[in-house]
Amino acid sequence: MADDPDFSFCLEDSTNELLKHEKMSAKNTAVLLKNHEIAYQLVTDFVNVSKNEKHLGESLTHIRKLEREKDLLETKIRRGEEITAELREESSNLRSQLLDKQNEVPLLAQDGEMLKEKLRELLIDENVVKTEKEQQHNSVILTKDQYKKFVGCHIRLLERDDHGHTYIFKFENSPPGSTETLPPKSAKVYQSLKKEWKLLETNPILPNFELLSKTLSETQDIQGLLRLLNTTLKQQAKQHSKGREI
Repeated sequence: MADDPDFSFCLEDSTNELLKHEKMSAKNTAVLLKNHEIAYQLVTDFVNVSKNEKHLGESLTHIRKLEREKDLLETKIRRGEEITAELREESSNLRSQLLDKQNEVPLLAQDGEMLKEKLRELLIDENVVKTEKEQQHNSVILTKDQYKKFVGCHIRLLERDDHGHTYIFKFENSPPGSTETLPPKSAKVYQSLKKEWKLLETNPILPNFELLSKTLSETQDIQGLLRLLNTTLKQQAKQHSKGREI
């Protein structure tokens, strides 16, 4: 049978078909493997795409955050520039004021020297006034005995101020325990620092008071006034005595 030509031909065809089928199977297997690799790669790529999309979303969120921070920084920069401009302007104004003050320094120094000079003059004037007061007071006190001896009166300092002294000239001793500011038979007289005398008041009130006051203002003769006062008071006392006798 093996030698049968028909059988040999069939066997040969079968072998060829089998080889052909095996080749086809091998080819299909290769195609399947290739497709499997492609499918695996697609799945892998899909997973990677998902990861990339997630990463992209995170990146976009971060980008938006960075943009907000950028806007905030730009706002701060603009505000900083505005503040810088304001500070520059203020600095310029202060510099101008400083220059003005520096220009005023010599004038202030000159004014200071003038004030010092005026102060020295005032101190000198004050010392002069103080000395004049002391001299005036001492002059009156030193002549108390002379007034008592030649005019017949006692002198008492009533008060003093920045412009002069007020004295009480008494022509008789006050009664013991008397507290009268202006006792009987006395006169209140004021002497200024310029040594000008002025009759202020008498006790009792004299009818010729105005004439006596005017005379003292014109003559500045205090001793003459006191003698005249003493005479007038004695005459008035005699008149009162005669009136009581009648």
